[in-house]
Amino acid sequence: MSNHIYANLIGNWVDLTIEPTATINEKKPYLWWEESATMYAPFDRKQENTMYELPYINIDYKGANYRISPTQIQVVVK
Repeated sequence: MSNHIYANLIGNWVDLTIEPTATINEKKPYLWWEESATMYAPFDRKQENTMYELPYINIDYKGANYRISPTQIQVVVK
């Protein structure tokens, strides 16, 4: 069995694990998942009611950087 990490990037679900240059928070997708699936999510927020302080994940995919909500990630075991 292997894990496949999918991300919703501007309305298209893509399998990040099959794209050789894709990274999640600067790690290969399978390593990111195996090493605790970190995301930016501050406990102490400097400002209230701002998108800058909401949890997010950085994804580099085919030369573009995406900042997405963790809810836009799916892990599928095949």
